[in-house]
Amino acid sequence: MYQIDVTTASQTLPAPSAAGTPGYFTDGDAKTPPTIVPADFMNMMMMEFLNVLMAVGIIPSKTTDNQVVTAIERIVEAKAGDYAVETGVANAYVVALSPAVTAYTAGLQVKFRAKHANTDACTLDAGGGVVPLLRDDGSALVKGDIGPNAIVTATYDTDAAGFLVAAIVPSQLGALAKLNIGALLTNDGNGNLAVRVSDPLGALSAIQVHDGNPNGAVAGNAGIAGTAAPSTCWDTANKIWWVCTTTGTAATGVWSRSVPGSAALANASSATGTVAAVSGAGAITPGQLAVFSEKNGTLEASGQSLSTINATTITSTETGTVIQPGTYAVDTTDGPVTLLLATTLAGLYTFLDPKNNWTTNNFTVSGNGNNIGNIPSNVAPTFIANVSDYQFSIVATNAYWRLV
Repeated sequence: MYQIDVTTASQTLPAPSAAGTPGYFTDGDAKTPPTIVPADFMNMMMMEFLNVLMAVGIIPSKTTDNQVVTAIERIVEAKAGDYAVETGVANAYVVALSPAVTAYTAGLQVKFRAKHANTDACTLDAGGGVVPLLRDDGSALVKGDIGPNAIVTATYDTDAAGFLVAAIVPSQLGALAKLNIGALLTNDGNGNLAVRVSDPLGALSAIQVHDGNPNGAVAGNAGIAGTAAPSTCWDTANKIWWVCTTTGTAATGVWSRSVPGSAALANASSATGTVAAVSGAGAITPGQLAVFSEKNGTLEASGQSLSTINATTITSTETGTVIQPGTYAVDTTDGPVTLLLATTLAGLYTFLDPKNNWTTNNFTVSGNGNNIGNIPSNVAPTFIANVSDYQFSIVATNAYWRLV
């Protein structure tokens, strides 16, 4: 679709003639002359089509013959999905809401289709003025967080004085790490997630994952003394690490278990200075604290869980308890646990699953009268943790608890 551009075309839009009696085109006959198509009628038809393109930001092209249908499809899509098509430029998005707004209020939600990928921090003008368009944690967007033609939902937050994107964006890989994923993911700078597939030794990943014993199933690299560590594999079935001791394919590579309590460790005794084996085969249980004897140089298990050293342990007997800011190891082995945050918004809470039982028996955090989250589609008075081997934190803001 393109506007008439021949040399005889007028550079200004001529005034249309006065409206007459509506009728129809005819080729003419003995009694009726053929219909003459006036310039003002053709101008009207041309401008109607051009305005369809302008409504969705399509630039007219002489070499494209499907622009009108493309524009109509986008308009229909926008109406069906209840979103607007933005009309700004990269990093400065502009949206016309219907009905229009002249000021922003807390919780105002805007949904729009971005024409441009962002290349830096962004702003949004939805009728009430230009304000920052931010990640859901209140920080600035970075290159590639918004892709071309992406559907963006954002909510106005008075504390941030800007719109918060209501979804995790590519630069927020830290949020993925809370679910134990993202360790091998990276942002390629263009809004895409990429996997790091090589280590200093060659073409295999330094850290791999397999459901069970990797011998006969996973290829690996052996370590080169003094230059690089060997490839490792996390056994998701047995919850242990394996170390590649012999380079090979999936069929020939050799993996050895890395289990606390099964190998000789350096002696911490100042009396002997020798290398002492662990006291008893498998004497140290994974997750317990190992201690050195000052007298005989042996290594023994303390019997104390590491989680109780660094965090207060909570069990099902404490369900319904109001707790103060701190770090808590929540053990749901004997049943679900519900904890209430302090009624006053202050401080930081961190929770971890030391026994990997949150999938079986859920752990619930109650905001104790204050909402958890501030995005209308996600806000809730409670938060349920139902993923094992999981860790997350909750921090106070001026008006709600925020997951971090």
